[in-house]
Formats: sequence, structure tokens, C-alpha cells
Amino acid sequence: MVLADDNFTTIVSAVEEGRGIYANTKAFIRYLISSNIGEVVCVFLSVLLGLPEVLSPVALLWVNLVTDGLPATALSFNPVEPGIMNKPPRDRNSALVDSWMLVRYLVTGTYVGVATVSAYIWWMCANREGPMMKFKQLVGHLECDKNTVFSNGHGCEIFSSVRPTTLALSTLVTIEMFNALNAITETKSLLTMTPFANPWLVLAVAGSFAQHLIVLSWPVAEVVFRVTSLNLAEWRFILLISFPIVIIDEVLKAISRHLDAKRAAQPPP
Repeated sequence: MVLADDNFTTIVSAVEEGRGIYANTKAFIRYLISSNIGEVVCVFLSVLLGLPEVLSPVALLWVNLVTDGLPATALSFNPVEPGIMNKPPRDRNSALVDSWMLVRYLVTGTYVGVATVSAYIWWMCANREGPMMKFKQLVGHLECDKNTVFSNGHGCEIFSSVRPTTLALSTLVTIEMFNALNAITETKSLLTMTPFANPWLVLAVAGSFAQHLIVLSWPVAEVVFRVTSLNLAEWRFILLISFPIVIIDEVLKAISRHLDAKRAAQPPP
């Protein structure tokens, strides 16, 4: 810290700014790591269950390089959390990612991956406009008889259809956008500190989602990324399975607040 004057308020402001920068660094890491864990869980779970390819390598590359980039950058502009100066000083030797934070990463990332795979399974097995096949038939897709006819006239070619993979990709993108909004604060509820506290984050999320919608509706992009446009019922399902990530993170934040209060109540060594 470089002191510009002898005003104590300047020192307080400098400490507050430093804590804000540290919190934003953690928000950036929390968002990217939890999102990447979700993608790993998705790929691992689909292979473990013996499903067809849920997300193509090109789709994963698109999500990592383009869709995630804007929100992750915008998180560096998060304002300082209310009450950040009421927290006790952080131990200089404390880890940037502690055990509880790792648990939060794993819980959030696991839901991202499971929800993405579940969206693919839903389209194949439960969607009224889909083949409505049994889960056993889905995992046994390599043994599908060419004379097999599923619901709505679908045959074995449905296993190479881009529609269920587009649904899975859109679910992943939507959940990650909700996850970015969650990262506006580490412990405060979104009811206390809304995403609109960082307008750049809101614009980044809107821009990333707009990019995704363009990819789904632009014929050239449909060929490159092997995607297609989705109908209203499918988007309704995507929002239904994506929104719980907000509730999950709110619960995790409540636990974090409880742990922080418990640590603050302990007498100093």
C-alpha cells in the first residue's frame, strides 16, 4: 500500500478496494472452475452411461472460448460487497481456494453436468415430440436394429440427430449464464445484491446468450456447430432445468454466511 496522504479514510478506502479486487478474483475463478467442472461431468457421465455424443468437441470449444468469455471478464467489474469491511482480516497464508470453496465448485459443477445430460435424456425418452424410447434403448444405441421404429416415426437415425445435442448445449449455456449471475457476490443473496449492481455483467450475459441464439438460427453456423433452432416447449424445459442452479447457489451462500459468522464469533488466538 502506498500512502498518498495522512488521512485515515484513505487507508480504509485502499483496504476496501483491495478486498474488492480479491473478491472479484475469486468470483472469476469460481465461475470458470465450476462451469468447467460441469462440462467434465457432462462428458464423463455420458460416457459412463453409454450415451451417444451429448456435446461435440466444437460445441465445447464454442462454450469455453466465446460464451464463457464475456461474463468471466465482466465479473472483474463487480462492485464491493456491502459489509465487506465488517469481516475480520484474512490470514495472509490462507488459500485462495479453501476446502469449503472446493465443495461449492463440485456441487455447482456436478449439477451443471447432470442437468446437461438429463436434458439430452429427456428429449430422447420423455419429450412428446421425440422418439419416446426407453432408457435401455438409448444406452444400447449401438445395437439399434435398422427396422426399429420409435414414437413419431423416428428410426435409428435419431441417435445422430442434432436436436437433442442442441438441447443439451443450450441447457449448458443457460445454466452457465445463471451461474455467472450467481457470481456477482460470494456470500450475499441475490435478493440483497442483485446482478444489476454490475451492469457490465448483465450486458455480458445478454451478449453471450444473443451469440448462442444467433448460432442456433444462422444456417452457416448450424452446419459448423451441428445445431438447430428449438421450439418454445424445449426452451421452457431448458429454463425449468437451468433455474435450480440459482437455488442451489443461494443455499450454498447461506451456509457460507453461517460459517463466516461462526468464525467471526471465535476469539482470536
